[in-house]
Amino acid sequence: MSGKKNPAARALPVIVVLAVLGTAALATIALLMGAAIDRYASGARGVEKSWVMLIGVALLVAALVAVLTPRLVAKATAKQESSDRKAILLKYFALGAGYTGAKAGGELISLATDAVEKRARFRAGFSAPAMAAVLAPILVVVMIGSFIDVLAALLLAIALPIIPLLVTGFQKLFRASSANYRRSQGRLAASFMDTLNGLGMLRLNNAEGAAGGKLAAASEQVRKQVMKLLAGNQLVLLVIDATFALGLITGSVALASWRMSSGAITVGQGVAMVLLSTLMLQPVAFVGGFFYIGMTGRAAEKEINALLHAPETLEHGITSHDGQTLLLQNLSAGYAGHTVLEDVNLQFPAGTHTAVIGASGSGKSTLIKVLQGALEPSSGTMTDGSGEVLNAAQLRAASAVLEQSAGLLGGSIAYNLRIGAPRATKDELLEVMAKVGLEDLELTTEVGEHGHGLSGGQAQRLALARALVAQRQLLLIDEPTSDLDPATEAQVLRTLGEVSAGTTTITVTHRLGLLAGCDRVAVLEHGKVIEAGGLAEVLASGGYLATALEASKNATNSIWGQHS
Repeated sequence: MSGKKNPAARALPVIVVLAVLGTAALATIALLMGAAIDRYASGARGVEKSWVMLIGVALLVAALVAVLTPRLVAKATAKQESSDRKAILLKYFALGAGYTGAKAGGELISLATDAVEKRARFRAGFSAPAMAAVLAPILVVVMIGSFIDVLAALLLAIALPIIPLLVTGFQKLFRASSANYRRSQGRLAASFMDTLNGLGMLRLNNAEGAAGGKLAAASEQVRKQVMKLLAGNQLVLLVIDATFALGLITGSVALASWRMSSGAITVGQGVAMVLLSTLMLQPVAFVGGFFYIGMTGRAAEKEINALLHAPETLEHGITSHDGQTLLLQNLSAGYAGHTVLEDVNLQFPAGTHTAVIGASGSGKSTLIKVLQGALEPSSGTMTDGSGEVLNAAQLRAASAVLEQSAGLLGGSIAYNLRIGAPRATKDELLEVMAKVGLEDLELTTEVGEHGHGLSGGQAQRLALARALVAQRQLLLIDEPTSDLDPATEAQVLRTLGEVSAGTTTITVTHRLGLLAGCDRVAVLEHGKVIEAGGLAEVLASGGYLATALEASKNATNSIWGQHS
C-alpha cells in the first residue's frame, strides 16, 4: 500500500483506547464491590453516594464501549475492504494485460474479493480488539498492585506471557495449513470461473460431467483444508482453556485465600482480586479466532502485498508520448524465454494509418501487446520523435485499443464510454456516438453482459467510440472485424476510416483486404520485419506483399469462375 495509513491502522488507536476504558470501568466496579463487602463486614450500613455515582459512571462507560466498539470495527472493516479493492484494481490496470492475462480469472477475482475480506477482518475486526485484549491483563495487574496487594500483582504477572508464547507456538505449527487453504480456495475460484465462462461450450461437447468432477475435487480440497484449520482451532482452545483459563482462576482463588489468611488483604479485597483476575482472560476469547481469522487473514495479506509490490514499469526510462513519430529500434520480445519478435525496426509517423500484416504466428499479436504496454520487450527501445525513450506505463496512458472482442461491460452505453474518460460530458458522448453511427441509441441503453444486447457491428462501433472519447494519441486495432459478416465489416471499416483521421493508427491483421485506406504497411514473418514503408512503395517493390495480393486476387477470380 502507499505511505498513507490504511483505514484499519487509523481506527486501531481509537478501538484500543475504548477497550482499555471498558476494562478500567469493569475493574473499577470490581474494586468498589470489594470495598462495599469490607464496609458491610465492618458493621457499617448504607452505601457511599460517591460509590454509587462511580459505579453508575463505570457502567455507562462500559455500555458505551460495548456499543461503539463493534460499530467502529464494522466501519473500519468496510473502509479497509474498499481501500484494498481500489488499490488492487489500480494495480491490475497499472500492471496491464501482460500480468492479468497470465493469471486465471478466478484467481484475480478471489484476490480482489475473498482475500480482501479476510485481510480486512484480520486488520480491522481482529488485530485492534486483540491488541486491546492483550493490554487488559496488564491494566488489571497494575490496578491489583495499586489498590489491593503488590505481591499478588507480581505473582499474577507471571501468567501474562503465557498466552503470547502459546499463540506463537501454535501459529508456527499451523502456518502451512493456512497457506494451503488460501491456495486451494484460489484454485477453486479459478476453476469455477473457467467453468462458468465456458459453460456453453461444455454443454455442446457433453463435458459438463468432467467439469463438474473437477469442481467437486477442488471443493473437496478446500473442505479438507478448512477442516485442518478448524481441528487446529479446537486443539488450541482445549489447551488454552486447560492451561491458562482454568489455571488462572484457580490460582487467583488460591492466591486470594493465602493473602487473606496471612492478613495481607481483606475479604473484600480478596473477592475483588478474583473478579479482576477474570478480566485477565480477555486474550483467551481471541485465541480461537486467531487460527481462522488471524491465520487466513495473514495468508491473504501476504498475497495482496505480493501483488501491490509487483514492479509496474519498464527499466528503459520514462517520458510522455505527445503524438510524435513512434520508433521501434532493435526491439525483441517474447514469453517465458521464447523469443517471438526479433530485432524489429519500425516507425509509425504521427497521424498515419499503418497496417501490420502477417500470417498467424508471425508475431502480430505480440507486437500489439508491446505497443499497448502490456508486454515488456526483452531488448531494444521504443522512442518518440525527439529520441526520448517510452515505457510501458506511458504507452498505456497514450494508447486506446480496439480488439476482436469489444470488451464491453454490463451497464449502460454511457458507463462503457466513460471507462476511458470518466469526466466526459453528455454532449461529448453524444458527439462521438454520432461519429460512429450510433446516434439512434440512447446513452442509457443497457448493453448487456459482454455487450450481448447489441449486434456485433454495434458492439465494435461502441468500442471504437470508447477509444475515441478517451482522446488518446495512439489507436491500436487488432483484427477488429474477424467475427463480423462482410456487410457489417464494411460498415465498421468505413466508420473507422472516417473517425481515425489525424490519429496515429496501427491495425494488426492477417487479412489483405484491410489494407485499403492505410498509408503504410509492415509485413511480419516469423517475428521479423521483411517489408515496411509506404503502401504504394511496398507494393511497387514486387516483394512478398505484392505477390500475396496477386495470389489472393487469382484465388478469388478462380472461385468466382467456378461458380459462374
